Amino acid sequence: MKFPFSNKGVVNFSSVRGVTLIEIIITTLLFVTVTAAAYKIWVTATRKATETQQETMENRKLQEFFNRFRHQIENTIQLPNSLSTMMRVEIPSGTDGCDSEGYSIMGWGFIPYPGHDVALMNTNQDDFQIVDPSSYVALVTPESSDAVRLVFLETETQMYKLKIDPSTSPPVPYETAFTNIIVIESATPVGLKKGDYAVISDALRSDLLRITNIIQLPGTDTYHVTHDTSVSDWNLEFVNNHGGNVQGGAFLYKVGVATYALDTQTNTLMVDDHRLDDGFNGTDFSGGTPGLALNWQPVSSGIKNFQVIVETVNGETRTPMAGVPGKAYEDCTSTSPRTPQFCDCENQLGNPGILNIRAEVSYVDE
Repeated sequence: MKFPFSNKGVVNFSSVRGVTLIEIIITTLLFVTVTAAAYKIWVTATRKATETQQETMENRKLQEFFNRFRHQIENTIQLPNSLSTMMRVEIPSGTDGCDSEGYSIMGWGFIPYPGHDVALMNTNQDDFQIVDPSSYVALVTPESSDAVRLVFLETETQMYKLKIDPSTSPPVPYETAFTNIIVIESATPVGLKKGDYAVISDALRSDLLRITNIIQLPGTDTYHVTHDTSVSDWNLEFVNNHGGNVQGGAFLYKVGVATYALDTQTNTLMVDDHRLDDGFNGTDFSGGTPGLALNWQPVSSGIKNFQVIVETVNGETRTPMAGVPGKAYEDCTSTSPRTPQFCDCENQLGNPGILNIRAEVSYVDE
């Protein structure tokens, strides 16, 4: 504001118009109204932008899950003889031609838990119950969700050859039966470490194990891999040696393990990668109790249902039956020159039963 001056150089306030109280009040009200409207528009726009970002983020997470799940499903491992506590599958009792041991050795690195959400998985996994998916028919409804456990090849997996025992004739790998140390050799540093899950395979069998220790013998390319049953509840004693029939025909390689289930309380799809099982802290088994940590991590929110559908030779089902796995389809047909034992036992979880697997997800707002 430009102040008028008198000829004496003194400010003459008498000629300056003042601002009345009414004008101040009106101006203030107008300012408050405009500011409030602008703030409301800003908050609404910010909220919508935030919601859009959150929705985009959740969609991205879900897409990442589907990509990861597809890779894992496509790379699940045949485990025709896997002696692992958490991969046991019950055999239908009283079926002609079926094994009578009470449980089947898993035929695939894939076990569905029909009708199971996170809460039910926590309950039923706590005592390592043997799984028979066909027993959970009562839990399967159009509204219920499923859980699934996968054993799969990691990306860029390297295979390590079992070391030959020079004292044997003919030369065969060092014995692996029971809890014997697995002896492997590698000219380069191995990509295996304590706490990893691995599969040991030869032409006849594959076994899942958890590495409880691994050491390199000084000055050599030899490594000793331990799979102690007292340290990890994932480990069981092996019944057979590996690679005994074919010289150098047995290998050890790293795998991933993941269990997916829906938290129905929060509508969040969860995953447990089982890294923290058996009291493992990321670098060592710190004296914790062997067993599941139930360490669920969020995958995607806003999920109402997560269902796993298995396509078998008999059609689609959410409750496949576990029979005797590992049989080639051609070996169980009437035209086969030889019919292996137990081919009459229905099996929808390995060869020849399983054809395809898919996951169906529905959103909360559907």
